[in-house]
Amino acid sequence: MKLPAAVARADLIVVGNVTGVSWKPSFGMQTTLSVEQTLKGAPASTVVVTQGGGLEPTKDWAGATLREHENAAMLFPGDRAILLLQEDDAGYYIQSFSGWFQIVNGVVKPNFYNNWRASVEGKTEAEFVEMLKTALE
Repeated sequence: MKLPAAVARADLIVVGNVTGVSWKPSFGMQTTLSVEQTLKGAPASTVVVTQGGGLEPTKDWAGATLREHENAAMLFPGDRAILLLQEDDAGYYIQSFSGWFQIVNGVVKPNFYNNWRASVEGKTEAEFVEMLKTALE
């Protein structure tokens, strides 16, 4: 899937900052994003997104570890991201492999497993937003 197909498949595309996380056993991590810009979908000031992974007990059940899904690294409070989201009965979730774009020092860092990441990696946030807007036309 390339960028235009990922954009077409998304129900909501947002730019914002992670403000909070919580874990739900057997459900993943609930991430609250303060939305600065909505590129597709109904505008909202915040959105709650389910991320895969979360806390997992150690083998001896004496502690816990944080487990990430390979299709998207976890986002934590203070992280900035552009997310292509899909919606189901449980709410919003990040589009697998092609919906996770962390912004680090103003530059796009796509999911490592995104097969078209080379076309957006290293773009500035503004350049990537323009690419998304073009794909929406």
